[in-house]
Amino acid sequence: IPHSIVPRLIEDDMARNFLLHNLKNSIVICESLKKMFEKRGCRAQQHVIPNGVDINIFKPIGNAKKKLNLPENLLFFSGMLVR
Repeated sequence: IPHSIVPRLIEDDMARNFLLHNLKNSIVICESLKKMFEKRGCRAQQHVIPNGVDINIFKPIGNAKKKLNLPENLLFFSGMLVR
């Protein structure tokens, strides 16, 4: 499925219901999202992996921007924007 049409598919009730009812496994970021999926009919085995950073593993490495020769005004985003 081309990435550009995925948000439109999820907005469509039939497509969303099909996906929720035919998942085998699901990874969600919190218990409340897991409960919402279950409430909407998701029968998949769901795994909760919190959306966060383990600060015991990931630590600042000093001035990374300077070390990597990046501009001072830099914004990095990894994720999905949904309306």
